[in-house]
Amino acid sequence: MRESIRILGLLSLLCVSFYTTNQLALFMKEKDPIYQSILVLKEDYESKPFDATILDRYIIPGYNGETIDLEKSYKKMHQNGVLEQSKLVYEARTPSVTLKNHKDKIIFQGNLQKGGVSLLIDSEEFSTYFDELGISYTILTTKENVSHHYAFGEKVNSDEKNYDELEKILKKKGEQLSYCYVNKVSEESCFKHGKYLFLESKKITNANYLSLYKNISSGDILYLDKNLNRSYLKSLLSQIEFKGFKILPLSKFLSEERF
Repeated sequence: MRESIRILGLLSLLCVSFYTTNQLALFMKEKDPIYQSILVLKEDYESKPFDATILDRYIIPGYNGETIDLEKSYKKMHQNGVLEQSKLVYEARTPSVTLKNHKDKIIFQGNLQKGGVSLLIDSEEFSTYFDELGISYTILTTKENVSHHYAFGEKVNSDEKNYDELEKILKKKGEQLSYCYVNKVSEESCFKHGKYLFLESKKITNANYLSLYKNISSGDILYLDKNLNRSYLKSLLSQIEFKGFKILPLSKFLSEERF
C-alpha cells in the first residue's frame, strides 16, 4: 500500500514538473524577440481570401488568402536567433465559397486578383509562335495532336469521341488538366472524370477583332480562332502587355491557389 502511494506521488510530481517545464518553455518562447517579431509580421502580412462568385450556371473562381504559420516560422528561426523573412512559413486560408463545392457550375472567367489573362488555341501554327516567344497557352487536344510536345503549352482534352482514351494518355504523360472545355466535350464526360467545367470569356476572330481587342479585361479566357490574322495576333499581345496583364497557364489561372 505504501509502495503504491509512493509511486503515485512520484507520478504526480513528474506530471507537475512536466507541466511546469512546458509552461516555462511557453513563457520563454513568447518573450523571445524573434517570436514577437514574427507575431508583428503575422498581422501585417495576412491577406483575406476571396469567395468564388456564382452567377446562375456560371462561376468565377475564388482566391486563397494567406497567413504566417507562427509556430512553424518560429521553429525554423529561433535556433539561429535571427529573424529571416525568407524563412517565414505561410499557410493558405480557404474561401468559404470555392470551386470544389460547385463543380456543376461553368467557369467563364479567372479571378481578377491574379491580374492576368489566359490564351486558348486550336492551332499548331499559333503553338509554334507562342513557344518561340515563351508565352504560356492552352491547346485543345485530340487524338491527332496528343503526342505533340509543346514547350509552353498545356493540353486540354477536347476529343469527345476518344475522351477516355486520351485521359489515360495524358495522365500517363503527366499532362492531365483538371479542367474540361464544355464547348468541345459534353458535361457528362467532364463529370465522369471529376473535371471542372470551363469555357472562354471572349472568342477572338477576324470578324470581331477590332471591336474586342481594346476591351480585353483582367480575368479573360481568350479563345483565339485558328484563322485569326497574324497581325491581329501580334496586336492583341501588344494590347495585353500595354494593359499590364500577365499571360498565365490555364491551370494557374483558374486555380484558387496563390502563386
